[in-house]
Amino acid sequence: MASLFINRQNDGFYRPLTFISLWFDYKWLGTYWPGYHIQSILIHLVNISLICKLAIRLGLKTRVAWMAAAFFGVAPVTFETVLWPAARFDLLAAMFTLLSLLTALDLVKNEHAGPWKRILLAVFVAAGLLNKESAYCLLPLLCFLLATRNLWGLESVKRSNALNVLGIVAAITALGLIVRIVIYHGLGGYPATSGSSSSHFHLSLKTIETLVTRVLAVAPFTVNVSAGMSVWLYFLCFCL
Repeated sequence: MASLFINRQNDGFYRPLTFISLWFDYKWLGTYWPGYHIQSILIHLVNISLICKLAIRLGLKTRVAWMAAAFFGVAPVTFETVLWPAARFDLLAAMFTLLSLLTALDLVKNEHAGPWKRILLAVFVAAGLLNKESAYCLLPLLCFLLATRNLWGLESVKRSNALNVLGIVAAITALGLIVRIVIYHGLGGYPATSGSSSSHFHLSLKTIETLVTRVLAVAPFTVNVSAGMSVWLYFLCFCL
């Protein structure tokens, strides 16, 4: 288990915590796949509640916050991470990123918070980075919220307190990058089909077309099957 933290993984990514959680599940559930699926749904529900809490913390009305959380809950763009047990990386990274944001906002608003709260923030940030690379979005997200603090009721935040919280997040983020560089001699990622460099995501017109024709037509909790759809059904999904 400890080797997951210090050795390269065959897929080119550094996600030890999720692999450990899947290992525990295998010891507990074996090949009883519904157990894995139920867990994914439960984690997704936790993320929905965290989004609602985050929206309220940012000054949105409770009703609006619940609407935003509900939209996130049923948004078809999340269906793969909920349906596919092997995509638990995304769910856990999202959960710890949301917990990090909530904790960071609490610290920013309360400069007299105890040191345990700052330790908790560091733990949440590290846990997110140890589940999936998408958690690296935390630092720019927090920078954006602080840069637009007048929109979120954070006008009275002291600059020194905000910089202190940013420093914690930045330090853990930098440490995560250093670990990846030490293990992979780079940032890692999918190995290229040819050459020694990694192939990463590229934005193109196909990316946008796929979101419309493939993702938006599938609900997050549907049975994991594929079926043809009529033009009218595509139109109905687009209207919804």
